[in-house]
Order: sequence, then C-alpha cells, then structure tokens
Amino acid sequence: MAGGFARGAGARGVVVVEGRLVLRGMSGPVAGRVWEVRSVARVGRFEGADIHVDDSSVSRLHAEFRLTALGWRLVDLGSTNGTVVNGAKVGVAQWPLRKRDVIGIGGATIEVAELREDSDPAPSGSKASGQDELGLFQGINVWVEATTRSGLHAALVDVAREREKPGADNPMLMALLQASRHLVHLDREEDFLQSVLEDAAATLRAQGGAIVLAEGEPPRLRPRLQVERPGAPGRPRAYSQHLAERVFSTGRSALCRTLGEDPGLAGLASVTEGNMASILCVLLRTPRGSLGVLHLDRGSGESPFGPADLAFADALAAQLSAGIEGVQLVRGQREAFFETVAVLGQVIELRDAYTGGHTMRVTGYAVRLGEALGLSAADRETLRLGAPLHDIGKIGISDAILRKQGALDPAEQALMRSHTVMGDQILRSHPGLEKVAPIARSHHERHDGAGYPDGLSGHRVPLLARVVAVVDAFDALTTDRPYRTRMTVGEAMTVLSRESGRQFDPEILGAFLSMQPETSVNP
Repeated sequence: MAGGFARGAGARGVVVVEGRLVLRGMSGPVAGRVWEVRSVARVGRFEGADIHVDDSSVSRLHAEFRLTALGWRLVDLGSTNGTVVNGAKVGVAQWPLRKRDVIGIGGATIEVAELREDSDPAPSGSKASGQDELGLFQGINVWVEATTRSGLHAALVDVAREREKPGADNPMLMALLQASRHLVHLDREEDFLQSVLEDAAATLRAQGGAIVLAEGEPPRLRPRLQVERPGAPGRPRAYSQHLAERVFSTGRSALCRTLGEDPGLAGLASVTEGNMASILCVLLRTPRGSLGVLHLDRGSGESPFGPADLAFADALAAQLSAGIEGVQLVRGQREAFFETVAVLGQVIELRDAYTGGHTMRVTGYAVRLGEALGLSAADRETLRLGAPLHDIGKIGISDAILRKQGALDPAEQALMRSHTVMGDQILRSHPGLEKVAPIARSHHERHDGAGYPDGLSGHRVPLLARVVAVVDAFDALTTDRPYRTRMTVGEAMTVLSRESGRQFDPEILGAFLSMQPETSVNP
C-alpha cells in the first residue's frame, strides 16, 4: 500500500477526502503486478519509488498518482519521455483519472482497476491534516486545494466531467469558451481583464470580484481590477486582502463556504463591510510561477459556493493566467522593441557630432506633447516609436555633409533634405514600422506649405509629423550647432512663437509652449 489519507485544510465543517486507487500492471516490466494507493504513489526507475519500473526509457521519478480534494490525479514529474493516458500525452498537467484509464509510462502499461474518492465533513472540533501548514485562521471553514497549478487542460476536463452529472450548470463551459475568445484582446490588457472578470462574476452569480496581481520585487499584491453586480451597494474593497495574501503565499486556492460562522474571517473589515458570506479565492499561476489571485464572493442572502464552482473558477483561472502571462510577454517584447529603436536612433546620430542625445530628447518632448494634446494611447505609442527614427534617412547622407562646419550650399541642402524621403522608404520597407513612416517623411513640412519634401500645408501634414516638427525645432534651437551656439529656453520659445501659423500648427505649438519644456527630458 502506498501513502495515507489526503485531507482538506481546516477544522469545523471542512471537507475531508479519503480514497482508494487500485492499479494493475498490464504489460512491460510491470505486467501482473497490483498496487493499492491511498493518497500518493510515485512511479519511476528509482528503486525506492512506490511503483518501480525497471525500464531505461522511464525517468528516475517519472510520475505521481495523487489524491486531491477534487479526486485522483496523475501528474507527470517532468519526465524525459512523458506520460500517456488513453493514448494522449499529459505533459506536466494534473490529469483526472477514471476507472479503466490506461496509463503508459515508458514500456510499461498500467490500468486503473478500481477508483474511490469520498468527501465527508470532518467531525466538529477535529483537526484535519495540513491545517498547521496553511496557518490560515483558527477554526476557519475553508477548503483549500492547489488545483490551479494543474493548468488549463486538466481544469477543463474537471469542468466537462462535472457537467456530465445530473443538474450540473451548462453555462460554465460556455463561459470558458467565452474566456478563450477574450484571449484575442491581449494587446488591450484592461479590456481582457475586464471581460474575463465580468464573465466569471456573472457565471458564478457573484456579487463582486477582483483580480489581484503581484507586482515588484519582492512581489506584493495590488488590486488590478474590481467589479460589482449592477445595483449592488458600493464597497470600500471587493476582496479580502488577508485571504488573497494567504492564497498567494501558500500557493493554494481557497473555497470558503460559510464565513458567517468563522470569527477569523468574519471579523475582517473587508468581509463585514462587503457583506461577504462565501468566497472563492483562486490562485493565478503558470508553470513559471504565481501571478496573483482571482477573488469572487457571494452575499449573506445567497447560497454558498461549492466544489463545482471551485472547479470552474480553477479552469477560468488557468485561462486568465495564460492571458496575463501573454500580456506580460507582449509588454516585455514591446519594451525591448522600443529600446532597440531608441538605440538605433542614437547610433544614427553618432555620425553627427552636433546632435548627441537629440533623438532621446525629441522622443521625450514628443511623448509629453502627445499627452498634453490628449492624443490616444495608440498615437502616443506611435510617437514613442517614430520620434527616435524621424532622422533615420540621414543614414544615407555622407559624412562630408553631416559634419560640415558652416552653412550648406544649395546642392548640399538638397541632399540633406532628401533624408526625409529616404527615411520614409526605409521605414515602409520594414513590417511594423510602416505606421511611423509619415513622421520621417513629413516632419520638415510647414503649416504654410513652404516645407519639404511634398509642400503639404495645414492639416494635410500628418498629425504626428506636426508634433515632431515642433519638438525637433525646439531641440535644434537649444543645442549647439556648427553654425551657431545654443539658445536659452526662453529665447527658443520666443522664436517658435513667431512661427505660429507659419511653420508650426498653432494648436500644437500652443500646447507645447504651455508645457514649459526643459532641456533635459527622458522619454
């Protein structure tokens, strides 16, 4: 016999899980052998394993049969060749087991001959295993299980099997499918989180919910988004900070059925002021670590959450975790891209001894001016990307012209002006940079139509090019050039003011003058 009993955490009214799993070796080195498991059994080539498989294709510790609060699970322990159930490779997810399932581990085949899992309330006053380890609250009525770490696939199987039971809620699978659709909005993080949280609260008939994410190092939980049922009274906070921190620190999700009888939680301000009578607090986790928690609650006039609700919330948390990690990955890639672009702009200006730091300053001014003008987030992002590259066409201008001390003759001026067209061509030839090409081409156009290369005027000049035109001129005036020394900020502002309606868009210039720009700005 392998293992003892698995019990949920808590004391009064808590769920206690006891079970029996009988496994029979069907083929390979385990043929004819039988094992009886009570809580956990490890399988591997290691001679000390509960189920020893003498096969070179089997890892030393290959897989584990485990009794959880939601039933028997098979867990691959990161084996080299993987574990198979009924012909499907399970990876590192917790796989729900059923009678007659056939498990393939290397050259061995094992069948689930018998499977039993019982859930009974623990006797009043008893102390279930794991209570001290969790250290949540004395006497709390909480069922805690680390199901979120199993991943999306196993969680979906749980919900699908729960739906097969008579009277099971059909909307749960539909809500999970809807959550999958929300994954297409990873580029709009707030929309993604809002949609998933609202769907979760509606499906589980919660009076409120919150997504609380870990930030910083060391990680600290911060509320990212909160929702409440329409018509519900406003609450100071739609989640229990204390419970959220416990779930995050222990790595175990919590199903709190009846908080009203538990003084440990009932006395918390967030619980009493929020009229919380039952709480689901589910860990948000991927194989790479914990991200935060999903918190949902019901009021005193509603039925408490149950195991089926926990299974659904766990599956949804797996989707949400994947989406959050995707958002973080996209954000990281975007930041790396912006940094690369900024470095490229700085490399280009190294050829011009008189424009050191120009691209960085212009980018900083442009982003601030975009905010002052109330431009959309998308336009501000385009400015952040395009401003460092506004002079990229200078890569095709000879050093003799770029580094010439003194005024350029007409022929040299014509060549210098061609950097706008060359920049446009360079950017349009690279996917992802086409949207910033108008900045490179048109940042030397004038409001009165006397600019270059196309002689555009007024609002025919692209908006973001008009923004860069103002800040580019300001930086040129306040830095040393071959033909003159720098101006003070006040002198430069006076010069710019004279060009309102002639060289510059009056509205954009007015917003810039109101910013009181400094000569050291970071993007």
